[in-house]
Amino acid sequence: MFDEKFLTLLLLFFPGIVGVLFINYVLESYKKLEIVLFLLYSFALGVISYLPTNFFCEDSNIFELRVSTKALILATIFSLIISAIIIFVINSEFLHLCMRKTKISQTMGRKYILKNIIASKDSKINYLLNHWVLIRYQNKEQCFQGYIGAIDFLEDNYVEILLKDVSAYYDNKTEPSYEVEAIYLCEKLENIIIEFQKNI
Repeated sequence: MFDEKFLTLLLLFFPGIVGVLFINYVLESYKKLEIVLFLLYSFALGVISYLPTNFFCEDSNIFELRVSTKALILATIFSLIISAIIIFVINSEFLHLCMRKTKISQTMGRKYILKNIIASKDSKINYLLNHWVLIRYQNKEQCFQGYIGAIDFLEDNYVEILLKDVSAYYDNKTEPSYEVEAIYLCEKLENIIIEFQKNI
């Protein structure tokens, strides 16, 4: 009896696990959720995903720990649909945009302000995306000027930056040492300063 209930609990979690893994992969593929949060999200999403199956599977009832194969398949499909909606809401920044408009909060939804500037759909935030930036190294006489094409944050406080239309300056020279179409940079945040230049 214990084995059957344990298996049923696993089946209850399965749609939620699939949905949470899908969300985490799309939004933060390189980050891992803490086990407690992972189980909590999986349980909540799993239960919500099973609720609509009551209309299609009379032989299943999650509150009585009865789950049929059909209900499991339907719940997994519903879980992926709900997960896609959650991903859309998060990426559209609808919730944080509403909170900023109503002055409830000024948070922007992502951990790093720089990431918000690049990814935000709010014109009051992402207007800096069209500005020239000067990436200046603090530990050497070297800097790069260009447009930020992409940015991502890695572990150990490293940042990846794809810079476009690049002019490189070495040894405090006022003239570019060389110019290239794009350059990839990977550096610790404390080693660089990113200056947004004024548009002329």
